[in-house]
Amino acid sequence: MKVITVAFNRFHIYDQAKELNKHDLLYKLITNYPKYRSRYFDINDSKVISLPLTGLLNYLRISYLQNNKINNKLIELLHNKFSKNVVNILDVNADIIIFLSSVGLEGIKFCKKNNIISIADHGSAYQEYEKSILIEENSKFDLSEYSNIKSWIIEKEAKEFKNADFIFLGSNYAKETFLKYGYPEDKLIVNNYGVNLSNFRKIDKNDNMFRIIIVGGINLRKGIHYLLKAFNELNLNNSELWVIGGGYPNKEMEKVFKKMNINFNNIYFKGTFPQNELYKYYSQCSIFCLPSLSDGFGMVVPQAMACGLPVILSENTGAKDIVKEGYNGYIVPIRDVKAIKEKILYLYNNPIQLKQMQNNALKSVKKGLSWDDYGSRLVENLKMIKASK
Repeated sequence: MKVITVAFNRFHIYDQAKELNKHDLLYKLITNYPKYRSRYFDINDSKVISLPLTGLLNYLRISYLQNNKINNKLIELLHNKFSKNVVNILDVNADIIIFLSSVGLEGIKFCKKNNIISIADHGSAYQEYEKSILIEENSKFDLSEYSNIKSWIIEKEAKEFKNADFIFLGSNYAKETFLKYGYPEDKLIVNNYGVNLSNFRKIDKNDNMFRIIIVGGINLRKGIHYLLKAFNELNLNNSELWVIGGGYPNKEMEKVFKKMNINFNNIYFKGTFPQNELYKYYSQCSIFCLPSLSDGFGMVVPQAMACGLPVILSENTGAKDIVKEGYNGYIVPIRDVKAIKEKILYLYNNPIQLKQMQNNALKSVKKGLSWDDYGSRLVENLKMIKASK
């Protein structure tokens, strides 16, 4: 079986390509990154086709372009340019081609013409569903404009999902959002993402501070404002909240924090760090919390668990698939400050139970949560797909 996988930026596709390569299924990786990036994933240059111009322009856009209107238009142009260029280098000898969503429309049409199985791989919840939640959240805080999920990407991905033979998703939560929009269940294949157990590991904690950590973009979608409010209201002795992620300060979140009367006592915004440095920060904490309004999976969750942290997640965080209530974490409703407080307070007041759940989190990642485990499930799914056609 010959499998091509197509990636615009990294996301989970490089990990996917690495697993395909380990199982001798990777035919080509098509990417907008330079070839050298794939070497970190043990993929030989001979299997990589790089279209780096769109990658370079995207990097410059993220790093230097401040005008939102121009920025958003450039995102669309780069996605469309990349997906059109991909068609020119697709190989009719492939059996299956996996396209990261938003850059697969022309390629999926190519597959139909050449009797190749096409898969749209989508790491988020269904975008229209997610946008509706976030528009509602904007309204709550009198924010004038919601611009994170554009109509063009919703429309383009909808065409991809309709025409692809199958859709890969990272969680059952994501699957539920697709079902709400009428997609047939037999087209939707769930495979939880993994964690690199070499990069994410527990080291000794240096103090006895009760410390909560959240890792991710500092924006409405991650629900960070509800965690900060819960932490404020608890006002626990000998406690801290660490926020790791980019995008702050920004006017949107500053307005939200002000309206919720959030103070920043014992809250520390740490900024961003390379993936291979994060374990040092997870390991200095007691619990991890991600109260997202919508999150297709949340790869930071198994990362935190691999560093010995029980997790508190919202019901709209896809990684709830890997949480066993009261064993390695808790699931709470979205926007529920009271529920977040209850779970944090229980673990704060019950250090023996906290220690047990920390140990359970470590055990959990060794049972089906590595990228090797993801790869084994991926191969079985591809064999099933190939057989069905």
